[in-house]
Amino acid sequence: MNTKNFYDQNDQALRPVNIETRDNLGALAVQIVVANNDLTNYDPNDLVEKLYETIGELHHAYHKLNLPDNP
Repeated sequence: MNTKNFYDQNDQALRPVNIETRDNLGALAVQIVVANNDLTNYDPNDLVEKLYETIGELHHAYHKLNLPDNP
């Protein structure tokens, strides 16, 4: 059975914590960039660069933790 289809068809099922964490790193990065920058006067290129760097830092931290598949 395709795991993705399982979760699509069983929305009450909880995904493994490591997958949920990995899948939310981008959203977390956006929140970090928003919290650390004044968005009333921003340079889009600067924000994209900061987002890229933040995502990279979060990916590094995620891989460094070596999270188990099913804690």
